[in-house]
Amino acid sequence: MIVRQGALPVTWTAPTPPPPAEAACPADAVDPAPGSSIARRWNEQILGAIRRDVPRPGVHARNLFHLSVAMWDAWAIYDEIADPMVVDARVVVADPAAREAAREVALSYAAYRVLAHRYPGLAQTGSDVTAACLDDFMGVLGLDADDDHAVGDDPVAIGNRVGATVIAAFADDGANEANNYADTTSWRSVNAPLVVDRPGADCTDPDVWQPLNLAAAETQNGIVLDAGVQGYIGAQWGIVTPFALGRAPDGAWSRVDPGAPTPGSASASRIWSPSLRRALAGPRPLRCAGGSMATTQGLPERVPLPWPVRTASVRSLRGPDQPGLLALL
Repeated sequence: MIVRQGALPVTWTAPTPPPPAEAACPADAVDPAPGSSIARRWNEQILGAIRRDVPRPGVHARNLFHLSVAMWDAWAIYDEIADPMVVDARVVVADPAAREAAREVALSYAAYRVLAHRYPGLAQTGSDVTAACLDDFMGVLGLDADDDHAVGDDPVAIGNRVGATVIAAFADDGANEANNYADTTSWRSVNAPLVVDRPGADCTDPDVWQPLNLAAAETQNGIVLDAGVQGYIGAQWGIVTPFALGRAPDGAWSRVDPGAPTPGSASASRIWSPSLRRALAGPRPLRCAGGSMATTQGLPERVPLPWPVRTASVRSLRGPDQPGLLALL
């Protein structure tokens, strides 16, 4: 032990801590598919960003599609026949080799702007590493990520304009991107949380998602979450503007809307998934309001199940007053 005699000087201040180390992109994530097309190589960048982020199917599917829109529009601008989706422009480059080179540059800047906005720009989980990977990949391509000029018909300006146009076109599509995709519906399940560490499972409606109360939680890609009642992801996704479907006059999604789900009590054709039975193995009673008491111990190979089951998960399409996709994971 070191003892200092006397009082510290009045002007003494604590030393400034060193700055945190800058995030680095793993070497194998900078350009995972160097021999592939430029579109495939940018797809690898968004897949890396998705792996680092919290799993959110709706959010990531939206980002995948909008990246595709940006790359398509940057490519189509240089084509005499193809129509861009959100950008109204056409640029003629007569020389085929020069045209392909310009396309790759424009596509890269468009892709970079969309991904930099959606992941680092919105401070998503792992975005510091994603930002480093995006910048490093631009360096591999010999492009300056800081070049954000958008005036002119050079491929850098075209790519930057396409990226900005895609971001603006979908900013108010109902996903609530500006608020980190927070629920805008205030939807709450009619079922009380299931406490995983206790026996039994009481629910009001077996056709509706039931939240879990977890003592410890970790995502499928290893991100540790706060303990407690899990939140529902994507309750507002039924009102997000789709890219390929329209609504019928009655408000239902055209062509694919199966209507209201089959009530659980009348669905005698549903069966226990073998993997779900294994996961629930043991004398754990299952109870649902209005139903009978059952136990997972000694279940036969095929037992009627009062709600749709797909291996290790439950999926159900709901009506307009409930989320478009209910999932029990």
